[in-house]
Amino acid sequence: LIGVGGSYAFETFEDGAQSNLDRVLGVPTRLSVDNSFGFNGRGGYRCHRRFSAEFEIEWLEGFESDFSSTGFGEVGELKFEPIVYTTNIKGYLLTGRYQPFLLVGAGAMTADVNIRNPVGLAFTGVDSETENAFAMRFGGGIDLYATENAVVSLEVDYVFPFGNLDDLR
Repeated sequence: LIGVGGSYAFETFEDGAQSNLDRVLGVPTRLSVDNSFGFNGRGGYRCHRRFSAEFEIEWLEGFESDFSSTGFGEVGELKFEPIVYTTNIKGYLLTGRYQPFLLVGAGAMTADVNIRNPVGLAFTGVDSETENAFAMRFGGGIDLYATENAVVSLEVDYVFPFGNLDDLR
């Protein structure tokens, strides 16, 4: 099986990122993070009527955020651009034309973190860096077989990175 698709990611890490930013800057900040669009691709093998294994790559355009601080106004911008690589196992609940499934995967996340600081506060002296971490993917969805060889799939996943990226969920 080979597939490509679009992604829309909702951020759930704003609070953790804000507390880290407060610690780095040494002043209280307000952080507002946007959701992100992206693309994914996958290839795999249906090894059984009820199971398949696949490799998935998901690229997200980036979670953009503005942060500000009392007394300074707008302090800067952050942008997180993640790519997630996972090997997934899917378990199919039904095997007819409509095939709901559960998914679990493991792999890695890499994220470029870019900081723009218009007021010149000195945080760490780093404008951008790349972080890598182990990641798990959990999800589910439904495959609709339009023909024997063409499938339309709707899937919802949650990605849990660990290590330096554990706030980037």
